[in-house]
Amino acid sequence: MCEIFDKHISTLQKTSIDTCNGKDMTNSQYPVVDFDEVKDEYIDKNSLKLKDIPSSVDAILKKGNDIFFIEFKNGRLDAKDVYDIRKKIYDTLLIYGDITGNTINYTREFVEFILVCNAERNSKENLAETFQKNKMSESSLFSPLFPFEKYCFKKISVYTKAGFKQNFTNNL
Repeated sequence: MCEIFDKHISTLQKTSIDTCNGKDMTNSQYPVVDFDEVKDEYIDKNSLKLKDIPSSVDAILKKGNDIFFIEFKNGRLDAKDVYDIRKKIYDTLLIYGDITGNTINYTREFVEFILVCNAERNSKENLAETFQKNKMSESSLFSPLFPFEKYCFKKISVYTKAGFKQNFTNNL
């Protein structure tokens, strides 16, 4: 991809670790860019004295011509968390675009956004009824994410841990 990305190669498993409890959300050893680390270096390298630090997705995975921005959420999710995820999307797109020179037109054609969440940590009312075949429906708590599809990303997917394994990592 580019030099700053090459310096921060990790694995899906390592980027999925919940820093609060040390548990990972996938055991996949597929190589990815740890975008949290890229963001930190980007801020330092550009000597940005920011009052509010940008947020970022956990990982960027490249497979062929396709690129995936991946965010892992192991804890309980609510509407505020979905708002925070939207902010991560905006901040990541801005930083990614500045580093790579790629515009939103590029991300709309080649980049997909994936959110992986732990259904076991969320109440039945919150998530269980909205999961269908291990993938979230657009009419769920996560519907505020779907306007990014076809606007900023080629596709948006929200998976449970099991759905991520079944529908994504098993196909890498």
